[in-house]
Amino acid sequence: MPTNKISFETIKPYIQNILKCDVFLIEEIGIGADADIFKIKDINNNLYIVKIQKDSKIDSIILNTLKDKSYKVPNILGNGELADDNYFVLMSYCEGVLYESINKDEKHIYVKSIIDEFKNIHDFPLIDDSQIIHLDKFINEFLDDDKKNLFDYYNTNEDVLFLNKVNLFLKENIPKTNSISILHTDINGNNIFVKEGMVSGIIDWTDAKYGNRLFDYAKLRMYFTQQNDEKSIAEYYKHINLNKEDLEIENIYFILNVFLYLYWYIEYRWFDRAELQMKLLRKVF
Repeated sequence: MPTNKISFETIKPYIQNILKCDVFLIEEIGIGADADIFKIKDINNNLYIVKIQKDSKIDSIILNTLKDKSYKVPNILGNGELADDNYFVLMSYCEGVLYESINKDEKHIYVKSIIDEFKNIHDFPLIDDSQIIHLDKFINEFLDDDKKNLFDYYNTNEDVLFLNKVNLFLKENIPKTNSISILHTDINGNNIFVKEGMVSGIIDWTDAKYGNRLFDYAKLRMYFTQQNDEKSIAEYYKHINLNKEDLEIENIYFILNVFLYLYWYIEYRWFDRAELQMKLLRKVF
């Protein structure tokens, strides 16, 4: 759920109490759809990120789980609760630039590093935390939902029949997860920092879940597909190293991701994106 646009001046005393020094706003970063994100610095020009969100506790759980393990994720420096059920996280700043800002012709250079980093994270031993839901539970709830806003927008007989067909296909074909991993579930260019040809940071773990790692890989491929980035897609298949059975499962998760994001684009009223996503869904299903 969105925050109530908490100002930097509101959060500033909390951050100064953690860092024990004055801090200054550099910019508000519009990365998250549901979050207020501030780039700040202290008196020594050290950089930090402050994220405020209804469900940022998941960020803290995952980042604290992965800390000190050489994973390319921010360090948690502090966190706490705010008014109206908002939650803040103070994190170290990732060096480099957002992957989204890299020229399309150069994005493929980073694909192996992105895949390798997620393979490392997916191999991390799981922790027992009830706040992180299982992917299967999330998928079942999504497929059982009536998706009212989606069907209000796509309300022709042809569209309704098509979307119901996709939903039924997924309900009948989504595999039960046997081995599970920590999943990011929202891999895209705005959540990955890169530097000198390598991943330097993976951010925004708010939607993290436990489940089949193939879901994450399918989300990454969807990002490249949305970008019409054939070079990166070719690199993806070169380095993902999946057998025939896993490739089939990855493709089912790919269709699911396309469907999910169509639903979310409508929920956020990003109708231009939804139209492009609907075209993609018709292409891949």
